[in-house]
Amino acid sequence: MITTVTLNVAVDKAYVVESFDVGHVSRVQKCTNTPGGKGLNVAKVAKLCGEEVLATGFVGGHAGAYVEDMLDKIQVPNDFVHTASETRSCINILAADGSSTEFLEPGPR
Repeated sequence: MITTVTLNVAVDKAYVVESFDVGHVSRVQKCTNTPGGKGLNVAKVAKLCGEEVLATGFVGGHAGAYVEDMLDKIQVPNDFVHTASETRSCINILAADGSSTEFLEPGPR
């Protein structure tokens, strides 16, 4: 069994837009949410490769519960420590020209 520990779990949000200009409104064409953080990324790939995995780490608040629900839906076994701090979000804006702009929230202390 492979156990992964993710100290800084995130809800990874990818926004696909036609273009992105600072100071202007951009309409999102598509949005996807995935459970993220280095350890969770490893657990998801290991599971896809047929390995038995357990994902653990620290989650909190509504976003933390959402991460657990998303992992359950893709059948990645998980057992997290629950904290008082809200799990962070990371936003990746993907423009049609191939550029990527990321906004990474700080993790809890």
